[in-house]
Amino acid sequence: MVEIFSIYNIIIVVLVIIIGILLYAVRNLLLRNENYEDVVKDQSRYLQNISNAIGEGQKHLKDLDEKGTFQ
Repeated sequence: MVEIFSIYNIIIVVLVIIIGILLYAVRNLLLRNENYEDVVKDQSRYLQNISNAIGEGQKHLKDLDEKGTFQ
């Protein structure tokens, strides 16, 4: 008689369930990581735009100061 619930079958089922859970967790972590990468890229662009605006402002102030506007 063949046993359906032999120790090897139980181990295989448990391992398959564990692998399924781990695959689901890894997929969710990958999606979260991709979302965070997008946020970092957006923030980097925003900070670069602010840096460019500050640089342009400093250049403008330096040009005005060279003309003697503030003296």
